[in-house]
Amino acid sequence: MDLTTGNLEAISKIYDVTLDTNQWSGVLDELDHQVGSVGCNVFVADHTHSELTSLHVSKKLLPALEHYIANEYHKLDEALIPNLHEMIPNQDFVSVHDLYLESNLRYGTNLNSKGFEDWIEENLGITQRFTSPLHYGAEYIDITTFQFQHLSKSKLNNALSLAKVFVPHLAKAVELTRPFSLLQSRFNAVLSVLDRFHLGVFILAPNGSIVVQNQAASRIIELSDGLLIDKKNKLFCRNTDNNAKLQTALPYVQQLSDGKKNNFSKKFSISRGNQATPYLIEISALRSQDIEMSGEFKGVIAIVIDPDYHPIIDTSGLEQLFGLTVAEQKICRMLVDGHTTNEIAETRNTSIETVRGQIKNLLSKTKTNERAGLVKLALSINLPVDSNF
Repeated sequence: MDLTTGNLEAISKIYDVTLDTNQWSGVLDELDHQVGSVGCNVFVADHTHSELTSLHVSKKLLPALEHYIANEYHKLDEALIPNLHEMIPNQDFVSVHDLYLESNLRYGTNLNSKGFEDWIEENLGITQRFTSPLHYGAEYIDITTFQFQHLSKSKLNNALSLAKVFVPHLAKAVELTRPFSLLQSRFNAVLSVLDRFHLGVFILAPNGSIVVQNQAASRIIELSDGLLIDKKNKLFCRNTDNNAKLQTALPYVQQLSDGKKNNFSKKFSISRGNQATPYLIEISALRSQDIEMSGEFKGVIAIVIDPDYHPIIDTSGLEQLFGLTVAEQKICRMLVDGHTTNEIAETRNTSIETVRGQIKNLLSKTKTNERAGLVKLALSINLPVDSNF
């Protein structure tokens, strides 16, 4: 089959999902456009790592997906899948309706998909569904399905022939996506805890692409004043000199890691496009030997500190260390928040002289000579951690 420019571009887009699974919907939309299908989907079933099981559909199939889940039609496919490798031993498209009939005859499954077939025909005009395996394995099975409105036999054969061209590329994309999806799920579990700390954390693949990032990292990117993400999902610095350091450090740290110097890291500052204090970034090698997948993950972790960002100044450390009274605790917090003596007196409905006396006692207990020293002390023992986690 001679492929058009559009076909080749669609194949190229398939591989966009390898580092960003959010691209699946757009990729499948493009395949619908190329093949002439009403909708298509990719189903990834992993029996060992349940977090990898996923179903990706083109936009036109979203109503069908909601109906499919709400009415538990997935249970039909769950009964069909264990025997699918015998019914479709190779990558080839077979009618879904015929598969249900064959399963009932060969394995006595008693599957009836008429309810779902009637619904998608009435609501989406779909009368023909064909599925093909992408991978069979002891621990997983991946399949793709294309749905069509009624087509003549010749047009249907042409459409399936083109769809078959995309199958090995879909299979390869799923294969490449699997380890990164596993990494994302594992790292996300850790980053959900690290989100308590206001430290930006990026997990980067060997090529510099971001595998996952925490909320603090996203906040730093949104500021767009020092660190950014390019169109290829790679981290870079706005400042040219800083970016040269970053792009040199990533492979250098990885290279030393390959030489078994696992504790090596690079640390440098990143200037910002305003009067803000520069970011401090530390890049360290990261290995994931314990994750069960084909090959060992090698990448880096980049931790970014924003010295100017301290939305949480916790004075509980001062209270514990210096035995402050309840009144002193409240005044301490107000001083750290920048309130004046008059504001504190007005808020607490007391005299300015009383507040001044309490401040004097507070400074004496904490062995600080002025308010600036008190704030500095509060910051020095402050952990940037959300208390309401």
